Amino acid sequence: MMKKIFAIASALLLVAVSASAQSKGERYTPKKGDWSIGININPVAAGGFDYQPNSKEFLGAYINALAENPSEMYIPGQSLTSIKVKKYLTNSLAVKATLGFTGSHLSYKEYVDDDYAHSINGLSDDKVTDSVLGNLAGGTLALGLQKSLGTGNLKFTLGADVAYTVGAGTLNFKYGNDFAPYNGYKPTSMASTTMDPGAALNDYNEVKFGIAYARPYKRNDIGTVMQAAFYVNAGLEYFLADHISLGLEAVFSPIAFTWQSQSWAIYEGYSTYVNKLMTYNKLISPGSHAITYGTGNFGVNISVNYYF
Repeated sequence: MMKKIFAIASALLLVAVSASAQSKGERYTPKKGDWSIGININPVAAGGFDYQPNSKEFLGAYINALAENPSEMYIPGQSLTSIKVKKYLTNSLAVKATLGFTGSHLSYKEYVDDDYAHSINGLSDDKVTDSVLGNLAGGTLALGLQKSLGTGNLKFTLGADVAYTVGAGTLNFKYGNDFAPYNGYKPTSMASTTMDPGAALNDYNEVKFGIAYARPYKRNDIGTVMQAAFYVNAGLEYFLADHISLGLEAVFSPIAFTWQSQSWAIYEGYSTYVNKLMTYNKLISPGSHAITYGTGNFGVNISVNYYF
């Protein structure tokens, strides 16, 4: 992956330098009071947290893996895609604001036996559907300064940002079979939500409130994760045409502070104490924090910018 990224970056740099060398005159260059808006792509930013399954990966395996280590804190890191706005205070110094976002909505479904049909006819092979809905999202707002050096079409840039990131994730479950007398209040459910100790989505392991069987109803595995970070960046910006530029920059975070809130799961089960269906909350993780510095948060931004 890193080899591909550096190959792309090197190719873009070569094109920019070659084009600059062949240019016979200076194109548009930013002036005091000018604005720009750009789209950034950071191909190394997705390494901190998976927002979707890998290519050809079975969706069920991905959802199970997400719930397998519910107390492990993830680092939101930099956004894969972002929008950057700049305003030039002088001909070479600009203030900038960057808004990054990423996320996914996944719907995983499985067929399970229809308990009601089976209670009427033991040979029935009718099916109902269980489903898991996964929602993952993250966003970053960064504010900073950028200094441009050079007078031609190709400019060297230096910058710094203060960034704040918020990320969150939940799993919601919908079952085709209810808790009922005909299934002994132990409805057929997808394998990952049964009482099997190896089932990643279900860590229910004890009888409480007179409940002999429970299954997850909602899980807030990731919780809410917040990160405050300081970034420095350096790169090149080449003006392909009037008011349009191509940017390439390395982004590094020398220090970042991260906090994760409590994560929890809501279970549902039939209570013989009160003779009705109950839901109850079970804490998964009390919350965590981390300080990272020196390494572990590196990115490469490739951007297209329009000046006006």
